[in-house]
Parts: sequence; structure tokens; C-alpha cells
Amino acid sequence: MEWRVERPESALDNVDARLRRFWHPVAPGDEPAPTSVELLGDTLPAASGSLVSHLGLWWFAPEDPVAPLPQVPEHTDATFVAVHSPPEVWSTSAAQMADNFLDIGHIPWLHRDSFADPDDDTVPRLSTEKGEHGFTASYRHRTQRLHGEGSGRRRMTLWFTAPFAVMMRLEYLDDDAVITAAFFVQPIDAQRTRLFAVNWRNDILDGRCTPAETIAFQQQVGTEDRLMLEQLPAKWVPLDLRVEVHTKADATTVEMRRTLARLLGDAVPAS
Repeated sequence: MEWRVERPESALDNVDARLRRFWHPVAPGDEPAPTSVELLGDTLPAASGSLVSHLGLWWFAPEDPVAPLPQVPEHTDATFVAVHSPPEVWSTSAAQMADNFLDIGHIPWLHRDSFADPDDDTVPRLSTEKGEHGFTASYRHRTQRLHGEGSGRRRMTLWFTAPFAVMMRLEYLDDDAVITAAFFVQPIDAQRTRLFAVNWRNDILDGRCTPAETIAFQQQVGTEDRLMLEQLPAKWVPLDLRVEVHTKADATTVEMRRTLARLLGDAVPAS
């Protein structure tokens, strides 16, 4: 069976030229500075734009960026250890990946084998705190504990920085542990996106977790997302809110669309 999806005018894909005005991660920071980068369906000389080292990665902007680089406070906190998972190339778009990482409604079902509490399946109505180049949102739910049996309380705070950077501070209240997980994505071409996943954890220095365990867990969760996203026939996200059906659970993904539409210059209805 072949799926056919009509592409709306507001579709944002990986080769949209307007994305040249943003920062994109392009290589691990422990590698030499790249001389060329695969980005937006092209191979661009690094000298043709701006290249900087930030958060353990190389970032590139083909043109003067309209949004800042993402910030992670834990990066300069000596109690946290940064763990970089090996980059992965997914057959999906950067906007779809950001949409997935911001979505909380799928957690009890898609991630029940990794960290979710399947009995905590009520998604609260979230409110977002809007900024010029992104937003934040937070809520409490129950997930499997990090360092104990059964489920425990978790407070999640989400940060989004345009175009596609998603950070989440995960406070495991019953385990006295914090993970700040960041998902930085590189739109390579119309069909492929590279994921740079970084976890800052405060339970490594005290011996409760290891970098290898962190990577294994990140890859387990990521595979659950990847298998779902790669089934989608369309490799874009519509920014016009009238194209899709949205519910109360979609506050963060709706705000992502509004933020991108505003910064990209599209007009999107308010509801």
C-alpha cells in the first residue's frame, strides 16, 4: 500500500532555503573543524558561512543567523558530565524530529519498553512561556525510576530554540538525579537528518551511572522514536495550523509551528 499525502503550501522541509538563516550542528566537537558541510541538500564550504564550536559540537550558519545558538546551563556545571552519543542519520526531516522530541502525548505508548509508566497516560494541558526565538514548558508525570524499582515522579522542563534544537531537563524526584537531554539535528537533504544527542547527567560522578550506560539508554529510546518517524511518507511539517488536527496535548508542538512560521516569515492562524 502506498501512502499519498498532498503537500501544503506551508510545508517546511530539509531543503527550505530560509533555513540558511539559522545555526545548524554539523560535526562532533572532538573532530577537526570541517572544511565543508552537508546541509539543506547541498555541500557548502565552511568558509562560505559562520562556523563555531559550541556545546561540544561544530555549528554552521550559511547566512547571518536570525536566532541564537541553543544554551544548556548544565554544560558549565561541574557536577554534570556530558555524554555524546554517536551521531545517527535518520530517514526523516529535522522538523519532524523536533516535533517528536517536543511531543509528550506519545510517551506512555511508544516508550513503555524504555522509561514510560504506561499507567500515567493523562496528558495535562500545558502552557508555554514564549520567547523571541523559542519557548519553554514544564510538567510533572510518572516514569520508570532511574535508580530504583517501579515508577517515580519526574519533572520535565522543555526548551526549544529555533530552528530545531530541543532540550529537556528531566528531574527524577525520587532518585535525586537529573538528566538534561539535548537533541540537535542537521538537515542533510530532503530525505535525511543527522541527530546529535547529548546527555548531561549528575549521577555519573557519584558512580550510579556510566557514559556507556547513558549511550545505551539514549539509543534504546531513540530507536523507538526513529522506527515510528521513518514510517511517515512525507518528510515535512506543515506550519499552517489549519492543515492538521491539534488537541490540548499539542501545546508544545503547536508553539514550535508558530515560532518557526514567525521567524520564517509565514502567516499562521492563531488557532
